[in-house]
Amino acid sequence: MASKRRVGNDNINYSSALMSSAIQDHRARTLDLSMPGRSLTQNINRPRPIKTHQIQSVIDTGLKKKTETNSSVPTQTLPVTKSYEEREYVLQDPQTLISSHRQRGTLAERIGLIHMTNNDAENHLTEAAWNAIKQRSNDRQDSNCPCAICQEDFGLGQQVLLSCSHVFHRACLTTFEKFVSHNANGSDHRTCPICRRAQYEKRIIYEGAKIHRAKCASRIQAAWRGYIVRQWYKNFRLDMSNIPNDTKLRRKFYQDKLSEITDRIIASCDFDLNDLFNEIDRNVERARAIRQAFDARIRTIDDDEWQQIKERAKQRHELECSICKCLLQPIIIETIIKKSMKTKKNKLEKLFPQLKSIEEKSIVKTQEEQQPKRPLVLLSCSHVFHATCLQMFEEYCCDATSNCPVCRTAYQKNTYSF
Repeated sequence: MASKRRVGNDNINYSSALMSSAIQDHRARTLDLSMPGRSLTQNINRPRPIKTHQIQSVIDTGLKKKTETNSSVPTQTLPVTKSYEEREYVLQDPQTLISSHRQRGTLAERIGLIHMTNNDAENHLTEAAWNAIKQRSNDRQDSNCPCAICQEDFGLGQQVLLSCSHVFHRACLTTFEKFVSHNANGSDHRTCPICRRAQYEKRIIYEGAKIHRAKCASRIQAAWRGYIVRQWYKNFRLDMSNIPNDTKLRRKFYQDKLSEITDRIIASCDFDLNDLFNEIDRNVERARAIRQAFDARIRTIDDDEWQQIKERAKQRHELECSICKCLLQPIIIETIIKKSMKTKKNKLEKLFPQLKSIEEKSIVKTQEEQQPKRPLVLLSCSHVFHATCLQMFEEYCCDATSNCPVCRTAYQKNTYSF
């Protein structure tokens, strides 16, 4: 007959066979040694309840303005406080709508063979148990170390504390449960990534965010304090009452002092480089124009160049003066004699030979009368004017250097005839 033992504080005697089977069942559940034929997936494959909503008919003729209805109902926005943002709470499983993956306690835990954590009436961890778990995590400084899944700091993101006192990013743990939780036999076996504990609960904490803010604050304070000390040391170095005794340091001290004085002198001067460059360009242009005018007036043009200038003037076929708008050369009217008149003239010359000499004299006289009496002037720019017109233009011109009335260039002049 099996012997009986008294376990726990209760006056209940359990047999050795019951206690051994209870311990075996606890190990099998903890180490996931269940057979594939067991119906452990009933809760997972259970269909989700369909949410029914009461449907109400809506009659809208389109005559009502939506702005009026929206303006009639005032919208109130609730301010989000810091305490609400950093409120710690237990995460609920969206599949089973319970706050943990923890199943019902095993027989060994209920009879007291295995130590059972402090749970409430619904088999969840109490607030005191969560505080003790968080304290163990803080003693190991888990929040100060990177996340065990992504190997990055927690930062300001949400942090998950498991009932085994290990911490992870919420997104990392969700992804880990999504891709690693299901076994080959189809059972949902979610374990801690570090200690492989199968029955755990999850709670949102903000220990990593607090440590991240402390690190940022200390970094800002270190940068500010370093800036203050560097400015103080710079002013201390520039103080004439604190001249170093060492030769190299004294030389560097005077170099810094001289460079500071030079920088202040340069900063006090107002240099407008654009105006300076523009003034230089204007002076260069003026000097170039004066030199070109001087070269044009001093340089003499030889006969070959004048011949080429005359050819260019003839190619333009200018018939009038650009100043007085009169013809440069009068039109020569040639007398057209008909053949009949020529025959009569020849007969008269045969009869009276003295008429031929009289006619030749009259022709020479008419040609001399038709020749231009006004002299012409050819400029080096190949423009032609009357000599008197150009002379009057030069007298009435206000410029010191006379330019061509047409192309406004300095010129040299020479006589010209067609």
